[in-house]
Amino acid sequence: MAMEVNRYHKELRECLKPWWEYPKPEPPPKLIIFVAPTGISIRREQNPAQPYAPEEIAEETYRAYKAGAVGVHIHARRDDGAATSDPELFGKIIDLIRERCPDIIIECSCLTGETLEATLKPFEDKRVEMTALELGSFNSREHVYIISNTEIMARGDYFKEQGIRPWLVVMQSGWPKQAKDLLIEPGLVDKPYLWDLCFGMQDCTPFSVANYVHLRQALPPDSLAMALGCGRCALDVTVTGIVLGDHVRVGMEDALYRVGHKDVKVKSNEELVKRAVEVANILEREIATPDEARRMLGIEPRR
Repeated sequence: MAMEVNRYHKELRECLKPWWEYPKPEPPPKLIIFVAPTGISIRREQNPAQPYAPEEIAEETYRAYKAGAVGVHIHARRDDGAATSDPELFGKIIDLIRERCPDIIIECSCLTGETLEATLKPFEDKRVEMTALELGSFNSREHVYIISNTEIMARGDYFKEQGIRPWLVVMQSGWPKQAKDLLIEPGLVDKPYLWDLCFGMQDCTPFSVANYVHLRQALPPDSLAMALGCGRCALDVTVTGIVLGDHVRVGMEDALYRVGHKDVKVKSNEELVKRAVEVANILEREIATPDEARRMLGIEPRR
C-alpha cells in the first residue's frame, strides 16, 4: 500500500505545478487613459484651477497627454464657466489641442444643446472621433438631463452615419439592457461595444467593488469598459478599473478632490493622469499609445 501511495505522490508531482506557479493569468490589455479636462458642473468657485478658456483646456490636455493620456473628452465653456454647444468654440478647442497633441483621440460631449440639432452641431467637425452617449435620463443637483428612447436611437444612428464611436454611459444597472434594446440589436453600434461605467453622481449606482463587478458582468460579449469615477470615489474607481483589466477616464470634470477622505483639491489634470500611470506601473501594466488605443477601440486611423 505504501508503494502505491508513493506512486501517486510521484504522479502528482509530475502533473501539478507548485502553488507559486499556478495559475498564471493572461497579461492585461494595455491601459487606455482618457482625460476629461473640464466639465459642466465644477466651477472656479469650487476649484480655482478649473479650466474654462480654450487655451486653458488645450494646455491642460497637452500636459495630460504628455503624462500618458491618449484621448480627451471635451466640453466647451464660456468665459463665465457656463457650458455651451457652440460649434465654433468646440472647433477652436480642437484646433488648439491638435496643435499640441497631433495624434490624441478627440471625443466631444453631447450634453449641452437646447435641441438635438444644436447638441449634434459640434459633431459636423470631421476631426471628432468619439462621444459619450448617456443611456437614460438623470439628475445632477439642480440640473435634470432628459433623453427619450427615441432620441437615444436618433443619436446612435447619427453617430454611426458620421463614423463616430460612442462610449455607452452606464449609471444604473438597467442601462446595459437599455443599450442592447435600443442600440445593439438594431445595429446602431458596432463591436467592440464601448462602455463608460460611471459612479459617484447623484443618480449613479453607489460605488463599491461589488457594484463595479455587478455592472461589468452585465455587459455583453465583445465589450471594452472604461472606469469613470466622479466626486470622492474617483480614485477608488480608477484603481478598481485598472486592477480588473479595464480602462480609465480621469480629469477635473469628474474629480474635485485628490482622494475621497481628504479635502485636498486637484491642482491639474496632469496629476490625475500621472496617478493612473503610477497604479498601472505598480501592476506592470503597459500604457497604450494613441494609435494602439484606436485599434483597440475600433476607430479608424486619425483624421
